[in-house]
Amino acid sequence: DSFNMQYTVLGAQVCREAFMHITGISAETLQAALMAAKDAGTGWSSPLPGLLSLPGGSKKKPLKQTHARAWLLDYAQTHGDTSPLRDRLYLPGGRRQFYWAAYLHEQLARGTNAALICGCTWFKLTWRRDLPFISIQTNQGPFISCGLCEYLKFLAARVQEQAVRQLVLQRLGHHFDFQGSQRVAISAVWRECERDPTEVVMASVDKMDQAKTITPRVQALQTTAFMKTGKRLVVSLVGVMTPLWQRCLVYTVFEDISHGSSMQCSVLTDFLIEVRRKLGQFPRRFFIKADNTVKETKNTITLFWGCWTLAQLHLTRLQIMEFGYLIVGHTHDLLNATFAYMNRALTGKDHLAPSEMFSLMWEGMKQAPMWKHLRDAYNWLGAQPDYLNSAHVKGISIPHHVRLARARD
Repeated sequence: DSFNMQYTVLGAQVCREAFMHITGISAETLQAALMAAKDAGTGWSSPLPGLLSLPGGSKKKPLKQTHARAWLLDYAQTHGDTSPLRDRLYLPGGRRQFYWAAYLHEQLARGTNAALICGCTWFKLTWRRDLPFISIQTNQGPFISCGLCEYLKFLAARVQEQAVRQLVLQRLGHHFDFQGSQRVAISAVWRECERDPTEVVMASVDKMDQAKTITPRVQALQTTAFMKTGKRLVVSLVGVMTPLWQRCLVYTVFEDISHGSSMQCSVLTDFLIEVRRKLGQFPRRFFIKADNTVKETKNTITLFWGCWTLAQLHLTRLQIMEFGYLIVGHTHDLLNATFAYMNRALTGKDHLAPSEMFSLMWEGMKQAPMWKHLRDAYNWLGAQPDYLNSAHVKGISIPHHVRLARARD
């Protein structure tokens, strides 16, 4: 009855919560070890995190579960995001079954022995028991829910023939593996920008749902007709995240500027000026990670802006403009997570002006955003030549990576 567990890591005594975070051993495994040690009346030790090794001949976990655990940990380290508020690894939005499909696809492509491939049920159980610090970002809204993933999951659950079901799961795994490869490639560009921003500058740009930032906002009057139908100031927030600054740069846009590609290109123009002011020179390469939408960033207007900018800056170091687009339904990234923190800081709070809204963010966020108002927007749509519009240039919405390069002078 007086039995008490003590937790030690590398000779230092730590609390139970810290031991779980450092080693990745779950509370369920610790409880099983406690009960087994009580029953055996002897000590208990584990040679590897998450593996039970009890006196008296207790068996270790099957090798396939250890194999799946190692794969998932490596996948989370290369594909996941870290949160500044929590000591966890966050994988992009999806279902655990989708990640198992990616694991299955990779093992089959490598020719791994079928005896070493973990099934879906044991894969999810191993994840829940041994890797509790790996979480999946919550899907918020219809724009980050992938219809193809859900459709393939729907088919796999209804196919009777095992061979056909295996093909469906491999297709799902291939799709999930592709979107993961995109994220790894973009993360590599991010690290390049951290090492040498004069060589490449990367920026992730997106627009926050404007329904959450209409001012004035008074919580006690939310049900009144004025708050529902009355005219208020619609404040749109366009976020730009880059390694050049530790915080997100947020542009406010009022209703005097129409939304669309002209607005987004104007934001990118102003941001490029800020980069020039920060570095004292233009980078050789400008990489833009944008949302996969033909309305704002994936169209001929944006490409015309890139060509025009390269032509105007022909006497500078800027030679390459690149655009990276993730698959629709898998576009959730750190910028969207920052929007979620901003929304959390504003929830339940009253603000009568944009300045008060940002004051609430600065008080309620550990990494509060920087604020700049977009005063000028340029008519890139009107300046676009007719032979470069979407009526003549086709196939812009298909590729996920576009590079515009200027010949060396």
